[in-house]
Amino acid sequence: MTSPGWRARGVRARRRPAPPPSRAPAVEVVRLRGPFPWAEAVAYSQAVRTGGLIFLSGQYASGDDGAVASPEIREQVRITFRNIEQILRELSMSLADLVHLRVYLLDIRDLDAYRTVRSELLPGAYPATTVLAVKAFAVPGMLVELEAVARVPAESEGRTG
Repeated sequence: MTSPGWRARGVRARRRPAPPPSRAPAVEVVRLRGPFPWAEAVAYSQAVRTGGLIFLSGQYASGDDGAVASPEIREQVRITFRNIEQILRELSMSLADLVHLRVYLLDIRDLDAYRTVRSELLPGAYPATTVLAVKAFAVPGMLVELEAVARVPAESEGRTG
């Protein structure tokens, strides 16, 4: 199918067939250990790198022992972003490299508090964002959890962390 603009210029749209699965390029997946000692007991990757993207596992306002560090929503959002920043910093990246956030809130009425803190920490253009209200979290006291995707800067694409 061609678009009217292409027809007007005499260009026809063509679809190329996808390469057979055996010829598809392999994607390297690198699992990254995080900076949080308590996370070793949970046995999951803090982040996974594939291609030019870093996928961060859900982060929350964890203290050094893995317990929630504050009962207040704004402080939980700040600590959660700080934890994300700490993981990214170990990869020579920053919050500016975020391209997507998935926000889980225990109470959707906390959305304004989340947005206020986000605007303090990420001034300017925000990453694409999905917000969900959930019934419960795995760790008692959690009010918010953030999953993040970051783009690996061109100068660090050869690094694995």
